Amino acid sequence: MKPFCLSCNSETSFFFEKFVPEINSKMQLFKCTKCSLVFVFPFPDHKQIQSFYDSNYYEKPGFLVFFLQKFRVRKLSFLPKGKLLDVGCGNCSFVNVMAKKGWQSFGLDFSSESEKYFNKMVKPELDSNVKKVLFKPLKQANFEDDFFDLITYWHVLEHLTDPVLELKEVKRILKPKGKLLIAVPNIESFSFKLFGKNWFHLDLPRHLIHFSPESLTKLLGSQGFKVEKINYYSFEHNPFGVFQSLYNFLGFKWNFFHNILRKRISPFSSLENIVNFVFTLLLLPIIIPFSFILAYLFSFLKKPDTFELVARKV
Repeated sequence: MKPFCLSCNSETSFFFEKFVPEINSKMQLFKCTKCSLVFVFPFPDHKQIQSFYDSNYYEKPGFLVFFLQKFRVRKLSFLPKGKLLDVGCGNCSFVNVMAKKGWQSFGLDFSSESEKYFNKMVKPELDSNVKKVLFKPLKQANFEDDFFDLITYWHVLEHLTDPVLELKEVKRILKPKGKLLIAVPNIESFSFKLFGKNWFHLDLPRHLIHFSPESLTKLLGSQGFKVEKINYYSFEHNPFGVFQSLYNFLGFKWNFFHNILRKRISPFSSLENIVNFVFTLLLLPIIIPFSFILAYLFSFLKKPDTFELVARKV
């Protein structure tokens, strides 16, 4: 049975299928014939979704994280300081950086593991301008109407199961003419067309909804937002997306380099890992510049791995 679109309730057609070892089964994606939204069907149940975000998913912010946060902060430097909510705040690094810049910062995340991590590793180091960090769905946070000047979703919306309900709540708590920033992978990217099941940003089973600039713009318009700007280049995500997709495509262990960086695996824990690590290093002088070139080219052609969008409540 084909599902109806999550955004506009129109008919859908089969789009893509992939076997996901993490859940030992295939996941199917469907695409709306009207607004082009792509999503997994059927969704995993709530308990399964929670299991995708174990303790290894979160990490203490290091130098690289703080370096990349500067790019995020710079993109928002044109806005006057006010109240910020970062949804899917994870390790709270962005919330903390913005607090230090003078924003009254709030964070929200959904995973029980993120709450454990926060209490143990993050809470003692928060800036005094961080007003509150909650661990529950946005609808249950009970923020006041017209409360925030800026709400951000840095690679979070693709993890949720009901974007319409989420955006209705965002509109309620955002001030008139308040700003909404959303960064997501781009299912219409050249990387997805080239690499298919090997595309890094596909990230099944965690990424449940797959947007394009077109489908996200339509969704936002239907919920009372006007898109003001779309940024097609992300130094934080696009070159690495191409980089890891290339290694996946060449047959290396799935997301091997990414998992090493996130300290999820050791390159020396097995002979297979050692072999993968040696050949990964040997190819770095070729893969790194090639990845940056492709990322810039795809962004120039407006078909990047990820995109960032700023919208205004109307």
